[in-house]
Amino acid sequence: MLNFPTSLKSLKLQTRHHIVLAILLIIYIFVNIPIPNSIASLVDTSVGKIVIAMIVVAIFHVNPVIGILSFVAAYQLISRSGVSTGSFAINNYLPSESSKAIEFSNYNNFPTTLEEEMVKKMAPMVIDDNNLNLDYKPVLDGLHDAAPIDYEGVV
Repeated sequence: MLNFPTSLKSLKLQTRHHIVLAILLIIYIFVNIPIPNSIASLVDTSVGKIVIAMIVVAIFHVNPVIGILSFVAAYQLISRSGVSTGSFAINNYLPSESSKAIEFSNYNNFPTTLEEEMVKKMAPMVIDDNNLNLDYKPVLDGLHDAAPIDYEGVV
């Protein structure tokens, strides 16, 4: 372990960069580092996720081990940015429009009431076509000490 700095100096520059990148990716994966809102809002879009995926594919072509680590780190970045912006909670905890429509349709299915049953049981109204000269007269019930309709006096 004491020879680690001297052995790191003997490696090529590119290999040293890969080791440093691997260490940084491992630290990012295992430590819950919060994502700033400005970066999270960029990553939590369709274009941001596509750009992150393209970067992972490019890194995977350079070094497969670093590519696997970058894939896991990219997954962590996307999930942490979803939590940071709140889209994770919206997607997982709010009901969708289709589920709300199903619930509302269940609420609107009322059983038939007694009134509806009685109206269905009633005999249909029969109108005699021969006798169309029907004579209806209005009937005024007792006023019970109320003023008549055409009363113009002091109330």
